[in-house]
Amino acid sequence: MTNNYDNFSQVVDDLVQLNNAIISIRIRIESELGVNYHSQDARHVALDMIQRDIVACGNFINMMRSLRTLVEEKGGEAWEDLYKSLIGTELSAYAAEDNMLNSIRFNLLLSIHFRIENLFMNIMRCFESGYNRRGFSRISGDVFKIMETDNSGADQKTLTVLADLRNSLHNNGMHRNCSKEKVTVGGLEFSFEKDQHVECASWKHILVMLGAIVRILESILLSQPVRELTEIVDDFSSGAGRSS
Repeated sequence: MTNNYDNFSQVVDDLVQLNNAIISIRIRIESELGVNYHSQDARHVALDMIQRDIVACGNFINMMRSLRTLVEEKGGEAWEDLYKSLIGTELSAYAAEDNMLNSIRFNLLLSIHFRIENLFMNIMRCFESGYNRRGFSRISGDVFKIMETDNSGADQKTLTVLADLRNSLHNNGMHRNCSKEKVTVGGLEFSFEKDQHVECASWKHILVMLGAIVRILESILLSQPVRELTEIVDDFSSGAGRSS
């Protein structure tokens, strides 16, 4: 498998597949667990917000591509000046596009990381009142214990990749923690070496990883211990802590 896509049509296609996979999980949660698709249960809240992140990312890419095509048709040889004027930049069109696409790629990663962490916190509070551990790896490890699954397994390693990528963004793309064992997800290798630049955050790396994580979320949310929860409260959606 190559480390990146040939074009952004492939990126959008994989975003659509991710969204469809989440829809399938939500349908199963409703049909098998009886949790209404449109409820404010934390399962649907988290999956709905992840869907919104994915769809927004795809919409942005399509909008940018459409704008570029329209400007090239209307602007002729002066298309780049028109393009720069419309988006308000002094950079070249290509540099501006790189900046925008990098921003949306990393925002997708960060936002989904936060959605999953919040979902796991909500799950754990159903099993342990006042649960308030910090650290994505610790929280996800506790979820796997609830499922009576070895938290050193492949699924936990995949979730750790998400955390390591997120942490690298705090350090301007550098991995500052100890070197990690290389992890292969969907045929792609993820490597994190201490004090080295992270080279596994391409569009292909991120979307392949997210595809694996969606499958992990399905196994967690449909596991027997979690299936038995009639309701998982999400404080924000339920209105907890808001002044009247």
